[in-house]
Amino acid sequence: MDSVEGIIDQSPEQENEDFRNNESPLEENPLEPTLSRYADFFALFGDFRGYVTFFLLQDLVTDEFRVKFFMPFDDFRPPSAPKDIGTDKEYRRRSIEFIEARNHRIQRLDTA
Repeated sequence: MDSVEGIIDQSPEQENEDFRNNESPLEENPLEPTLSRYADFFALFGDFRGYVTFFLLQDLVTDEFRVKFFMPFDDFRPPSAPKDIGTDKEYRRRSIEFIEARNHRIQRLDTA
């Protein structure tokens, strides 16, 4: 995980992309040391699809289980945080959209 003076410098969807990439040895993965350290934990889910399903993160991925990013994604190169007002507004809109969709998903489980 990238960090600056101990502060995480990745957004949640970037961390999901790291986990998804961990299944493909051809793609460089900044979280590989962390994922390897906790391999037993991640093995519980079988694969990225299992991880997404368990944590109800379906609204963060496409139908093909590719990660949907909240802001422009440049293969883990900075910045991972919005640097201008337009990007910030779009990041906030997408974040809120995800939270509302996930809350709706959880609410549907409660009524099932």
